[in-house]
Amino acid sequence: MFSRCSTPRPWRRSRPRCRPAPADSGSPRPSSLAAAGSWVNPPTTSPAASMPRTPPARPQRTLRTAADVHGRGYWSGRENRVELHPAAVGSGIVFVRGDLAPPASVPAVVGAVVEARNRTQIVRGPASVHLIEHVMSALAGLGVDNCTVVVSAEELPGMDGSSRDFVAAIDRAGIVEQDAAVDPMTVSEAVRVGDAASWIEAGPPRFAGLSIDYLLDYGPGPIGQQRLDIDITPAAYRSELS
Repeated sequence: MFSRCSTPRPWRRSRPRCRPAPADSGSPRPSSLAAAGSWVNPPTTSPAASMPRTPPARPQRTLRTAADVHGRGYWSGRENRVELHPAAVGSGIVFVRGDLAPPASVPAVVGAVVEARNRTQIVRGPASVHLIEHVMSALAGLGVDNCTVVVSAEELPGMDGSSRDFVAAIDRAGIVEQDAAVDPMTVSEAVRVGDAASWIEAGPPRFAGLSIDYLLDYGPGPIGQQRLDIDITPAAYRSELS
């Protein structure tokens, strides 16, 4: 997958963790990247070798025990206690508004996503949860498939703009395998959303899992052009992305 961002967002770190692109690296500018399609460099493998690779079957995973995170929402300023709980096979990630009477659940599925500026928001009936991207990132990056996330307010805490506090909570809880295999989703052809200035594209995998090639370019200024190219594993997620 390749993505490019040209517009800074307020919750991102002030010091992006991408590696600076060397001046003589030959990395194309954004306009040429957009024209190049889904590959920054042309594939050198044979067509058969570059076919989509389905990740090997692995057991579903959940937390061994519960853990929690406390913090304030960026937009509301409200305190929120986020509890991460083990969940049954096939549950997926489900948020529960524990502050409502009765408590209301909101599954983290594509169909629940609604338009929201600078954050991800999901809705089910009268219940809404937003700024969920940090905890969702941590769960996905560490390979947790099933988890119940109980919150005490609508907006999750933004912490320092990263997922590190959620990673620490998951590590405290521990991860266990379950008695059912995951049903992996594999991208078979390139799909892009965005515009000429900022876009993200998902394409066939280069290894049995998720890989990210990210170019950040805000134009002239102190940050400069930076790039991160990484195959996502729990270890790589902890050290490079969280």
